[in-house]
Amino acid sequence: MKEIKKVLFTFAAYDYTGIEKYLEKQASEGWMLKRFTGVFMEFSKVEPKKLRFSVTYFSKATDFDPKPSKEQEHYMDLCEYTGWKFVTSCGEMQIFCTEDEYATPLETDPIMKVNNIHKTIKKIFVAPYICLIMITMWNVVSAFSGLIYDTIEMLSNNYIILSGFCSIVALLLIIVEFIAYFRWKSKALKSAEDGIFVESSGKTNFQYWVAAITCIGGIFMIASIGGKILFCMGLGIVLIIILIVVGRIYLISFFKKLGMSKKANMILTTMIFMTLVIIIAVVTGIVTFKVGISMRSKPAYTYEYEDTTYEVYHDEIPFRIEDFMNARNDEYSTRCTTKSSLLIEYIEASQDTRYDVELDEGIEYTIVKVKSSFVYDMVKNSMYKEIEEYCEELADWRKIVKVDENQWNANEVYEVYAGEWSKNHYLLMFDEIIVEVKFDLENELTDQQKAIIGEKLQNLN
Repeated sequence: MKEIKKVLFTFAAYDYTGIEKYLEKQASEGWMLKRFTGVFMEFSKVEPKKLRFSVTYFSKATDFDPKPSKEQEHYMDLCEYTGWKFVTSCGEMQIFCTEDEYATPLETDPIMKVNNIHKTIKKIFVAPYICLIMITMWNVVSAFSGLIYDTIEMLSNNYIILSGFCSIVALLLIIVEFIAYFRWKSKALKSAEDGIFVESSGKTNFQYWVAAITCIGGIFMIASIGGKILFCMGLGIVLIIILIVVGRIYLISFFKKLGMSKKANMILTTMIFMTLVIIIAVVTGIVTFKVGISMRSKPAYTYEYEDTTYEVYHDEIPFRIEDFMNARNDEYSTRCTTKSSLLIEYIEASQDTRYDVELDEGIEYTIVKVKSSFVYDMVKNSMYKEIEEYCEELADWRKIVKVDENQWNANEVYEVYAGEWSKNHYLLMFDEIIVEVKFDLENELTDQQKAIIGEKLQNLN
């Protein structure tokens, strides 16, 4: 039978009532609090006892203090004199217990109790939370501006989607935590004026929700770059970060045991912590960059033309010139890049003739496969607006016009004209696919060719 157990601390820092009740329950089941690190509570096996616990707050204390201050020691002596035994402490939080059911509470002034809690919360949480709010708000604003000005790029990037989602959730959780705390504080102060203590909320510490969401988001963000290798790498990095955060607590404790001063402990721990974070960031960046490069398509061969070296690619592309007409060239360069996210799949492809071939023909197109129907109109409007702006920038009176969709077997079709002349530039809308395509051909497309292309695109589903 195990003699020691560790339990994750899941209470809000100001929830003294919840912590006291939890420790009393553990003692009644034969588990006595031995050590508290801020992340874990360590219990040792004892005979079941009925104990009363009291959680107090000393705002001048920190995690880095090598030993209790004289003021704390004096307070502990007074507590022991009144029947309360010191159990352990963690930074500003001090925990006492007594077997005396009728022992006088350690804090009898409810106003002072609330003020002590507020000083502690203000010191360790309010300023960091405000910084966190600013950071998450920046991420949220950046995500929404990206959605407006570069819709396709944002929707095709899992990193942006998930980081935006995590930021929104984190922001909501922070706001909820702030509201819960200040509501309790306001209620507690009003009751304190009448000499009444108000129990704290007993809500689970929101930091662990934020940490969990961030970890999950981090894994999928890295994994979204592609492949099981990167997924494992993302998982490994998240686990290393968790180990560093937890290890920081034990590092502080280790330096305290060595008798290191508060200032030296703080500086050394911070330096080690920041160094490890920088190393992880650099290694992650290097590995991600190298993997990204390795995943790019490589040229099939190169050729010389007019003292310049050109590359020829043989990437697989969704549809080719040969699919709708007799190709007059047996050598093309085909390129294709694909980005896929939770919401859309984005494909950019082209088929071009070599520069040393007299015949010049080719196609260039963008295909967006919509996976979630609620973003269809966003994608459609974004692609339409981009073509519209492209037409306005040119000085040949180009305009985008809605044309007959039946020729393409599509839902909607728009064509770019320069005056009365077609530029073989189209925007095609199907049920789940939106395509922008430019044809570099001698003649305009025939109705038969349009039907073939439309059928080919529909079958991409």
